[in-house]
Amino acid sequence: MKNRSVKAFIQSMPKVELHVHLKGATRPETILKLAKKNNVELPAKTLPEMAKWFEFKSFNHFIDIYSLNASCFAEPEDVEFAAREFLAEQARQNIVYTEVTYTINQRKMPFKPQLEALNRAKAWAQEEFGISMNYVIDIPRNFENMDPSAFSTLFATHAVQGMGNGVIALGLAGKESTHAVADFSDGFDIAKEAGLPIIPHAGEAMGAQSMFDAIEHCDPPRIGHGVRCVEDKNLMALLKERQIHLEISPTSNICLGIFDSMADHSFAEIAAAGIPYSINSDDPPYFNTTLTDELIIVAERLNWTIEDVQAHMLKTAEATLLPDAEKAALISKISQPFKIDDFRLDSMTT
Repeated sequence: MKNRSVKAFIQSMPKVELHVHLKGATRPETILKLAKKNNVELPAKTLPEMAKWFEFKSFNHFIDIYSLNASCFAEPEDVEFAAREFLAEQARQNIVYTEVTYTINQRKMPFKPQLEALNRAKAWAQEEFGISMNYVIDIPRNFENMDPSAFSTLFATHAVQGMGNGVIALGLAGKESTHAVADFSDGFDIAKEAGLPIIPHAGEAMGAQSMFDAIEHCDPPRIGHGVRCVEDKNLMALLKERQIHLEISPTSNICLGIFDSMADHSFAEIAAAGIPYSINSDDPPYFNTTLTDELIIVAERLNWTIEDVQAHMLKTAEATLLPDAEKAALISKISQPFKIDDFRLDSMTT
């Protein structure tokens, strides 16, 4: 493996991903199949039409598309099929462990069969590829006609029931402007009492105050996105002081108009400020990206060496919510197979 580049190292190395939505990672062709199977009417009928449909006009447009696609999941078999496809793609990229966000389809099926379907896919991937995943069960902020208190209580109760069986956190996702973080406090209290961490989305479509609110009400070890923290120096100082880890998905932020271009993105400022962070893909088919692609983009912009890449991935592994023994095994898995001395070039040449 002599004379390999940083890019080749990223492509080959064992990786960890902390922020990716299972339903947002479902391939367009699979969405079309599920829509046909479950009689869901989509405005796109072919893959070229899906690609056109995925040209997002705004964050709200993205949420509308995501919600309609998510409604294509009607049976546990749909969940297992999509999860297997997702894990096969993670294996292709050598992503050995994922903390995947899953939104319960409360209208069409009970939670228990959905969790069982996820765990069947997980067991299959462990046997087939030697990789694994666990679940962040998220509360969708923008669910239609919902009472935030009742809805958060229901989802938090499901998440707590799944502890020890794959569920490792309660999440909060969707449009930050729809409901204040405090509206979901009843669900957060259930998670806190059970010892289940809370990982909210914040600082994406809205700015610093959304993140302050998330920190106050969730006491999160990590925050999904958080890229608008740079708008408030006090917030950045707080994130650094508490070492709250930000799950950053650069291409997602560009596609949804959070930043105009990669040159405008805040990840370099966040890195320079000493705030812990990881690079993630969010909803990869929606944004025509992968975790590998995202890491290469960031490595190019930050002039990472191979040592920097490996250090970043080790810090990502350290930010997982695994028990100590499992986390140590994951860190060892990332560290051992790849020796930096085998890669001579620290440039981004191919």
